[in-house]
Amino acid sequence: MPHSESRQSLSTRHELTRTTQVAATLHEYVRVRCAHKLGLPAVAPSEVKLKYFQPAVKGSKVFKIMLRETTTSGTAKQVTVRVPAKIRTMDFYTWVYANIPTAIGIVTPNGRSYNWGSRDVPESSESV
Repeated sequence: MPHSESRQSLSTRHELTRTTQVAATLHEYVRVRCAHKLGLPAVAPSEVKLKYFQPAVKGSKVFKIMLRETTTSGTAKQVTVRVPAKIRTMDFYTWVYANIPTAIGIVTPNGRSYNWGSRDVPESSESV
């Protein structure tokens, strides 16, 4: 008889599935659709996975990704991204940090910004 500890709980399996869906969704909504704005090479259509969150009836969230590149006014360039409402701020933050090397931070839908001290921040931009 196998130990109950050796089996993954239902909530653990659900979270793994959700994490996979979040990653695929953000890959589609951010990496594929905005590669040119983010200063990254385009993604081949064969790399796009179809297991992602569909836009919900409840709407979407708008995040901004801050880049190393600066605008003419000397502030960090920002790329606006609209994602399904099911995406949590921490999921977005973690995914962008891990997958968008040109990013130096994000701005959440409620206006809160997070900058990463371990990446180069343009001198004239403000860190929060």
